[in-house]
Amino acid sequence: GVVTRSNAEVNVIMKRGVARIDLNTTADSKTQIKEVIVENAPAETLPFLENVRASDKTVSYRKEFSSAFDGKQEGVFRLFESTRPVNIILRGTYGEVPIRLKVELPVVERNKVYELAVLNVGAEVTGVFGKKGKLLSESLIRTNVFCLMRRNPGFRKG
Repeated sequence: GVVTRSNAEVNVIMKRGVARIDLNTTADSKTQIKEVIVENAPAETLPFLENVRASDKTVSYRKEFSSAFDGKQEGVFRLFESTRPVNIILRGTYGEVPIRLKVELPVVERNKVYELAVLNVGAEVTGVFGKKGKLLSESLIRTNVFCLMRRNPGFRKG
């Protein structure tokens, strides 16, 4: 049979095929970030969520701040989803001491927001990846700084 509609409008819900990376250094005012580098990020993605990798091609991104950054910034980078680790490197200073912080994000899911929070500098401690507000103990990694990568459920509307 034929289906007819009185309203010709069809709503199609679209989602982004990327994840957003946010930066938060508000825990310690001595932490100043000058540069953020992303390594081994996927160069391609599939238009729809599938259980296969789009390709093995990777890309690196680099963002330099015109003046040293401290505080919060949303959308430092947007990355395609990845089932393999993506490295994020922060370069800057703690007081007057140069720092280089490296964090590994084990997976990247599309339509998620990841916040990289630099919580304390100067001691070797454990960084934790997890959902925002809830830590996942099975995702422990070793870093030279306490970096917390939190994942929000998705992008905000608007």
